[in-house]
Amino acid sequence: MRFYKCYECILFFNCFQMINSFLFNQRNLINSRIFFSSNENIDLIQSDSNKLNPSEECKTILHQPQGIGVLSTLGRKKQIDKYPQGSVVGFSMDSNDLPFFVFSDLSTHTRNLLVNNSASLCVMEYGFNDVSDSRVMLTGDIKKIKNEKVIEDYKNLYLRNHPDSLWITLGDFNVYKMDKIKDIYFVGGFGRANRVKMDDYLKSKPDIFIHNMEANIDFIMENYFELIGRILLSKIRNIVSFDVKNVDSWGINFHIKYSNNYDINFHTRITRNNKKFFRIPFSKKVYNLFDIKDELKKIDI
Repeated sequence: MRFYKCYECILFFNCFQMINSFLFNQRNLINSRIFFSSNENIDLIQSDSNKLNPSEECKTILHQPQGIGVLSTLGRKKQIDKYPQGSVVGFSMDSNDLPFFVFSDLSTHTRNLLVNNSASLCVMEYGFNDVSDSRVMLTGDIKKIKNEKVIEDYKNLYLRNHPDSLWITLGDFNVYKMDKIKDIYFVGGFGRANRVKMDDYLKSKPDIFIHNMEANIDFIMENYFELIGRILLSKIRNIVSFDVKNVDSWGINFHIKYSNNYDINFHTRITRNNKKFFRIPFSKKVYNLFDIKDELKKIDI
């Protein structure tokens, strides 16, 4: 992911701060959609409004391009019988929003599944950085697909999402599918954990921006960089740089780097690097990249 420095914006803001420093009080940086706690580490306080709901977030996380997750299977060997073993695996979603995999017959997780097909798949959101970010865990039964036509269709679908995975055409690679999901557990950060009902999961749809996330992020930074820079600098006193973590129909999520201190000449002096999460929520749901610009303009006042 690209990382964009905003030095010109910082120079402008430092001059602006010198003239108007008396106007900047962290506790007063509040508006109708973006506001901070009194903690100087700029932790953003937000309600669950202007966000995807948990079932939509689960579906969106699972439909990200080139999906990768941690698959936990139960050990089959005597010394670790029924102990969980984790493997990093690729996966894709089928038309029924169920995850499927292409596994080698030699893999530990494959051999475990053939003895006990109970498993959990944990998947992190696009741009995952730390434990405050979102993830979803599916627990259920994984079965081997035996129908040759279905196997071919699934492998073709897998290659569309994982174009470099040509190894799946080798003879000892077979398709496995979590065809029965028994539990869906979503964690959206600290204090935000939900069990998602299967009915809600099946009714929801992945957010439209997830399918081409990298291209969407590039477009936003190349076309709306100055606009976003003005908004962020008006809300965060000591920003150094920022990058887009991801975007959805209800807002843009950022990683912000900032400094805690300034020297007497008001030049930014980094004494301790920090990286924080920051969200710019939209006032309404957007459906394309051009709608995003309209929403950003509403904030840039």
